[in-house]
Amino acid sequence: MRHKRGTATAWAVLLVASAACASGRNYHDSNMDFGSVRTVIVLPFTNLSRDAVGAERLRDAFAAALLATVQRYLERRRLLSGEIHVIGPHYTTVAVSARLQARQETDRRALVRQARGALEAFFHPLRGGPEGRGWPVGRAVYRSELLALLNDLEGVLYVDELNWSVDGQPASRCGNIDLCPHSLVASGIHEIKVNEGSACHE
Repeated sequence: MRHKRGTATAWAVLLVASAACASGRNYHDSNMDFGSVRTVIVLPFTNLSRDAVGAERLRDAFAAALLATVQRYLERRRLLSGEIHVIGPHYTTVAVSARLQARQETDRRALVRQARGALEAFFHPLRGGPEGRGWPVGRAVYRSELLALLNDLEGVLYVDELNWSVDGQPASRCGNIDLCPHSLVASGIHEIKVNEGSACHE
């Protein structure tokens, strides 16, 4: 498809290329055979502004126009028997509270920064997820994955405690976090505490 850089159509093509759908199907120009009811979730880019507040305002301003552009783009390519619904994602904010036991002589402040960075990267809608290719739409958050993520950080002996909140509300300490079919995770503000562990745990 031909388009000019910076136009609404160019945005639509980029977004469709990275669109996620509840049925797990990947949409691309070479196979636009929408022969049944499909839901396409358009993920706005999160780097529209370096300022977090500015980025949120830009996403809100462009969201309606982008969804409409993608809808028009797909409508012209679907089969007559097909039906396309283009929507934006619902974000579920997950914030982790963890206490780590560190090896002796570990830089605790650096480990806190590393742990927060690892969690923020894992929960990134476009670049996070278990494979680092974006969070799968509707995929649950598994406690075991977070424990493994933090345990694998350099300088960590073990994770002594792990709690989390979902959209600002405390969640179960033992279970996983189930997402709605059209939901993605978003990183909240993570609280990390680091204690110096004993060598007997190694």
